Amino acid sequence: MNLKRIIREEIYNDWEWVKKIGFPETLTFNKEAHLQAGKDTFGPPGAQFTTHHHTNFKWSDNKIGDTTDFIGKGTTLKLDPHSVDGDYAEYIGFGDVRGLYLDDIKIFRNLGIIKESINEPDDFQWIKDIEIETDLTPAQIVNRYDSFPSEVVGPMIHSGFGDIYYVGGEYILKVDSWCDFTHLFRNTDSDYGYMGRSLAEKVLCDEDDDYWEPYDSHDLVYDWIDQVWSMVARDKELYNYVVEWISDTLVGDEMRFEGEETTLTKENVLDWSADSDVLGQEIDELDVFEDLKINLTWAYGSAYNVAARDEIYNSAVGAIMDVFGKGEWESNKVKNHNGEERIIHLLNFNVTGLVNDVFVEAIEDCWGSCRRYWNSENRDLGDQTEEEAFEEWCDDCLDFPFNEFSSFIDFFEYYLDDRGDMLNPRFDENPDESKIYPYFIEDAYSRF
Repeated sequence: MNLKRIIREEIYNDWEWVKKIGFPETLTFNKEAHLQAGKDTFGPPGAQFTTHHHTNFKWSDNKIGDTTDFIGKGTTLKLDPHSVDGDYAEYIGFGDVRGLYLDDIKIFRNLGIIKESINEPDDFQWIKDIEIETDLTPAQIVNRYDSFPSEVVGPMIHSGFGDIYYVGGEYILKVDSWCDFTHLFRNTDSDYGYMGRSLAEKVLCDEDDDYWEPYDSHDLVYDWIDQVWSMVARDKELYNYVVEWISDTLVGDEMRFEGEETTLTKENVLDWSADSDVLGQEIDELDVFEDLKINLTWAYGSAYNVAARDEIYNSAVGAIMDVFGKGEWESNKVKNHNGEERIIHLLNFNVTGLVNDVFVEAIEDCWGSCRRYWNSENRDLGDQTEEEAFEEWCDDCLDFPFNEFSSFIDFFEYYLDDRGDMLNPRFDENPDESKIYPYFIEDAYSRF
């Protein structure tokens, strides 16, 4: 049951909204019907109705004359959008065209013989029927009408919060980067795989291009053969590349081998490289390979840090997206005071549902906390209504949240903190080898 329509149609006798939203796009018949040709009217068996254009008709469920069209159950009439003229429009179906008035549609609905598809716009569009005073604050509208009509409060939120834009009935949050969300994270240490604010800032805010790495590369490798060399050996192309590099670069260099001073020869390289385990062992132990070993170790440390940073970054962004959605980047050209153009990048989120839910809940909490101490007895209201007196007495809520916050992000931080719901997502402290490996291969090539 659509209570809003009942209120509008039966109490206010208001059909202007039908004109605003347009005729139903389709009319689907729930039962068989007979249409008297030329009358544009319908009715149930044995009943007689008159539309506003004075067409009388009678339904006959057992006789179809030459002037009556039979409409089977399930038949759908489709609106011809080009035919709409005020309260009249034409529908196409069953091989014919029928003109209908808005009054006809009301009869159809009352008789229960059709299903209709109507794109009624804003869920709260009907609130205009009770003539909301638009000079009220959003908090007053929630208090007095227990509703939050976006067409009324949207422009107010747009002007009250610098990061919210009200466009086409939707609230769009615009931020410079993911860094703007870091204050929504719990201000705590990042222990036991749970992310605190400081860690979120490190991974989401690249201040002064200071690239942050989670770990010291020197402390990551405790078993060079198992951790580092195994990654070289498992990639045939990289392994051959390293062998070739050794042959071209290190052959002829002095080395201490089996207790004697000697030089590295091509025969050594060919002999050892026949078995990757043997070559790895020699690289790990012989001083002639010291630089090679250091470079491969640094490649592993770098790859480990990139993979670890990915884990933390994805966890942080994922927690934000769980609340705000995916977001989309936009680029705009702007001019400075000298007329010079530059491009700015903004991250946009459609937060229509979030804004409605959070605003109403926070405002209701504010009024509710205040109302516990309100007592209208023995209070001289003067010319005020009780609600006006209450709002004046509880003035901290009157213009909430704009009296305390200048941006939606700041307001939402308060909202989360007040409910103990600050972001504190889990993350993997030790990335899997499969995530380290591709970064290691890329980094290793870049070092030779």
